[in-house]
Amino acid sequence: MSSSSGPEEYIAPVRRSIIRTRVSQREALSYFEEYKTRPFKRLPFQPIRPEEVSVVRMTLRYEPVLLVEASYEIEYMRSNVYQIHIDDNVIKVIIAGQEYGAEKVPSTSPRLLKLIHLARKEVNAVRIPVKEHVRIVRKFSKVYDHAGKEIKLRLPPDVKPEPLVEELKPSVDMEVLSHAISADQAVRIARASIADRPKDVEDVLKESFRIERLEYLYLPFFYAECVHSPTRRVRILRYDPTAGVITY
Repeated sequence: MSSSSGPEEYIAPVRRSIIRTRVSQREALSYFEEYKTRPFKRLPFQPIRPEEVSVVRMTLRYEPVLLVEASYEIEYMRSNVYQIHIDDNVIKVIIAGQEYGAEKVPSTSPRLLKLIHLARKEVNAVRIPVKEHVRIVRKFSKVYDHAGKEIKLRLPPDVKPEPLVEELKPSVDMEVLSHAISADQAVRIARASIADRPKDVEDVLKESFRIERLEYLYLPFFYAECVHSPTRRVRILRYDPTAGVITY
C-alpha cells in the first residue's frame, strides 16, 4: 500500500435498540408525589407543604443516546537514529560488518547535575541509522445524549436493551426525541479523533479505520411539571426508571 492512499474502512450498520420501562405511570406518579416539594426551596422554618404543590402534567419520554466505538490501526516504516554511548577511547564500532565512527554528542544527564558540574556535557557515541516497523492502535468509545453532549452511560447489570424492530413513534402518552448527531456525523467525529496518520510515515504497510458500533439506544424518562400554588412557580422533575434516580 502506498503512503498516499487512505486506510481501508469498515462502517458497521446503524443499530437501534430500546430499554423499555418496567415502571407504570401510576408508580412514576407516586415517586413524583413523594419528591414534588424538593425543587421549591424555602427557609428551614418555612418548609413547603405537600398540599401546596401539584403535579399538573406527567410525560413518558424516550430519549436516544448514541454509542460509537471505533478503532484505527496502522503499520508503517519510518527512519530513526539509534545513539549508543561508548567508552571515550573507542574510535569506531563495527556492527554486522558496517563501520560507525565515534563522535561527541550532548550528554543526556539531568540539567541540574550539569549545572553543578557533576555530569559531563558531552559523551562519546556512535549514531546508527535504522528503519523501524511501527504499529499504532487507537481506540474511540463515546456516548452522546440526544442533544449531542458527551456523557457517561452506566446501565445496571440486569438491564438488557432489546432490538428496535419498528420505528419508535410518539403517542398520546409518550414522546420520542430525535438525536442531534446523525450516523454520518458520528463517523466523521470518530475519524477526526483517531485516524490522523503519524507525521513520520515513510511507507504504509497496513492501515485501517473501523466503526465497530454505531447504535442509537432509546432510554425512558418520566417528566413531571410541578406547580407551587401560592407562588405559581413551576419546576420540572425528571425520573430515570432505569437507574431509579429523580433529578430536578
